[in-house]
Formats: sequence, C-alpha cells, structure tokens
Amino acid sequence: MASARQTEANRRNAQKSTGPRTEEGKEISSLNAYKHGLTGQRVIMTAEEAEARVGFTEGIFEDLKPVGAMEETLVQSIADSHWRIHRAVAIEDNIFAAEASYQENRAAEKDSDYDEIDRALAPMRTFTGDPKRFLLLTTYEMRLHRKAQADLKQFRELQAARPAAPTVAQTMETAPPPTRQPLEFTAEKPSNGFVCSPAPLSEKQIEEFFAVDLRPYISQPSAPPDRAATRL
Repeated sequence: MASARQTEANRRNAQKSTGPRTEEGKEISSLNAYKHGLTGQRVIMTAEEAEARVGFTEGIFEDLKPVGAMEETLVQSIADSHWRIHRAVAIEDNIFAAEASYQENRAAEKDSDYDEIDRALAPMRTFTGDPKRFLLLTTYEMRLHRKAQADLKQFRELQAARPAAPTVAQTMETAPPPTRQPLEFTAEKPSNGFVCSPAPLSEKQIEEFFAVDLRPYISQPSAPPDRAATRL
C-alpha cells in the first residue's frame, strides 16, 4: 500500500503530464495504435492515394448505379471493402520488397556475395522468417471478401425489389383518352364572302343537293363519224 507521501508525489507527477492539449497533438496521439488500416474507420493516405481512391469508388458507383440512400450505402461499403483488399495485397508485396532490400543491404555491409539465387530465395526467407503476419493479412482479406459479397447480395436484392418501370403499352392503357375539342374558326371572313361552317347539313339540305339535275352541266360525248361516208 502506497504511503501518503508516495500518493502525494504521484499526484504531483500526474499534473506534469496530462497528454496532448492542442487539437493537433490530440489528432496525432489518436493514431498511436494505427498499424495497417485494414479494419479501422479512419482513412490515412496521401493526396495521390485519395485521388486514386475517389476514382476507384466512382467506377464502382458507375457500374452498379445505385438508386436511393440504402443502395448508395451498400455500394460505398462494397467499394471500401475492395479498396482494402487491394491495400492488403499491396502491403504483402511491400513486405517482400522491403525484406529483399534489407537482406541485400545487409549482405553488402558484410561484403558477402548476393547473387540472383539469393534474390530468388528472398521471398521464401521473408515468408518463413515470420509467417504469422502473412496469415494475418490473409485473414483480413477473407473477411473483406465475405463482407463485399454480403453487401453485393443485399444490393442485388434491393435492385430486384425496385418497382418495375411501366412499359409503353401499360402507359397507353392507363393514359386518359384524348378529348376532342370543338372546332373554332377564328379566321377572318374572306373577301369572296364564303366561309366554312362547322354546323352539319340538315336532311332537307342533303335532299335538295341530290335532287339537282346535273345533266345540263355535263358535256355529252359526240357521235362517232360515219365510216361509210369516209370511204373512197
């Protein structure tokens, strides 16, 4: 059990170190446990990486064409999962490259020969030297693949549940029939005094029209010439 003197000393020492106080210091200290970024929510990348990720995500959105907030959320999750899968592959490649460079530099420091055979065996030495880190990367990749597949399945189900767009025939069936508007003659009266009238003819007018004798106005065909008279 600590004495009163030790407790007081601990209290005074605690006042000397209370962690970061500025916003910049708090931001930096919040990343103390950051390792690989495959499972965290915080995104850390350079401007070039951010631009590449935006382009990658936009390509996923263009391919899947989500409709509505829920579908957009699933597509964003799919894009994030596949981006992290690519990151895991890049981390694995970087581990092999970094270890190969380290082994070659170490051989140069010791004036040892480091030929093509050593370079070919470098990945094997890297893997056997610490296989657990590769197993961890593989575990993360499998989880991300399963998550992306589950999100894609749910997205396809939402797509299938969308209301079907009406066909042209259905649109014509549901559309109201066109209404016939009464004829309106707004043109001015012509100079010859005749105008068109929308009123239909009466039965009496029709009878009078067909009762007119049109024979005087039809030219009769002339009689054919007498062929006997024309003989020589």
